[in-house]
Amino acid sequence: ATPTGWNNQSVQDWFSNTFFANQTITTADGARLIAPFNYSQPDPTPFGVSGSPASGASFADPKLVGFRAVSFRGGVAAAGADQTWWKGWTSFPTE
Repeated sequence: ATPTGWNNQSVQDWFSNTFFANQTITTADGARLIAPFNYSQPDPTPFGVSGSPASGASFADPKLVGFRAVSFRGGVAAAGADQTWWKGWTSFPTE
């Protein structure tokens, strides 16, 4: 056991809990992001395709009251103002 009481199986069980609607993505292509591993100009924006892993957010939990409900999962949308909010003030230095 670890100091926190978590082990590999308990972490896997938590992520696999259907209540959380998590998805395990095993390839970069599966994430469907524009350029997540381009270290000089990364772009975490999802491709705007049907069935994207970034679609299907839920704000039904009462603990999320006060959050603005959106239709996407993650920090960046595939289109609109939520697609570009991070551009212009983030920097990804290569050195």
